[in-house]
Amino acid sequence: MTNKYWKIHSNAKILEFQNKLEATASDTFCVLPWIHFATRPNGDMRLCCSANASGASSSDHTVGLVKQEGGKPANFGRDTPMSAWNNDYMKSVRTTMLDSKIPKSCTKCFEEESKGVVSKRLWETFTWMKDGLDIEELIKQTAEDGTVPEELVYLDLRLGHTCNLKCIMCSPHDSSKWVSDYKKVFPIIKNPVVKDQMQWSEADFNNYWYEQPTFWEEMFKQIPNLKQVYFAGGEPLMIKEHKMFLEEIIRQGYADKILIRYNSNGLILGDDIIDLWKQFKKVKFAVSIDDITDRNHYIRYPTDWSVLEANLHKLDNTPDNIHVSIATAIQILNIKTLPELAKWKITQNFKKINLENIYDGVTAGGG
Repeated sequence: MTNKYWKIHSNAKILEFQNKLEATASDTFCVLPWIHFATRPNGDMRLCCSANASGASSSDHTVGLVKQEGGKPANFGRDTPMSAWNNDYMKSVRTTMLDSKIPKSCTKCFEEESKGVVSKRLWETFTWMKDGLDIEELIKQTAEDGTVPEELVYLDLRLGHTCNLKCIMCSPHDSSKWVSDYKKVFPIIKNPVVKDQMQWSEADFNNYWYEQPTFWEEMFKQIPNLKQVYFAGGEPLMIKEHKMFLEEIIRQGYADKILIRYNSNGLILGDDIIDLWKQFKKVKFAVSIDDITDRNHYIRYPTDWSVLEANLHKLDNTPDNIHVSIATAIQILNIKTLPELAKWKITQNFKKINLENIYDGVTAGGG
């Protein structure tokens, strides 16, 4: 696939980033396939959350999943992480990028850039460069066939779909609470497009893959290389293995070198997890809130607003290494009431919530 989306826009920041990349690596380079490892809640490995995001492809819902040689997605219920890290698929993605071409899984970022949007490819790559990652050294370490060292810097872990909410825009892929409603709704859907988009199989969905000892053995070995770990869900604070991993990082003595990031609904917040966070270099905790009071209860059902509000104030009084933000999914259900959410946030007089959303023209976010 050729780079047909390249530079079809006038955003000066994007052009600046792209020109820097072209001079450093290639004009389609993205740092993630060299340093980053991502899972889906069912244990499938994917290139990143944008490559395999909802809407990334209208015809192939496996786009962005890392395939094994037989064509099936690498899944950590049956495959080990390092068996997939340098498989033919991953090597092909790297060599395609170094050849200034766009991998099929990555078109979403280039489509966004063509419209003047700073894509995940750009903000991830330049955030890592700003933090001192040597892109030229990464390329030097890349073999002709695309093989790279087994050294992971950045993990994106979705440890199953166990969740305490069934948000209205969610599905059983990401929330266990949706399963009962899905069984009622899916059989009566007639629209073939909607039917295809909502496909989910309880029999095929593995919500226990992250209990595999071999998975954690390989993740524990990567701790000395790590700079960032991102947890989403399901609800990550419900998963005991998430806490176990933090404890292992602390035990190995690397917590003060690692940034931990979250997307969470903010309803489960014990002192024990805050005590663990205090030991890390930085924690960025993004709380998903789409509206206030009863409207948020409806959108992110069944959120208890009083608990959420109390937890936000608790987070606002945590140590300085813990950074907190409100992450809002803009949608038809809240587009007219976003000003009320903003006004509510102002009236709370938070000391640190949402103080660092944007830097250097690049919006920092997750998948």
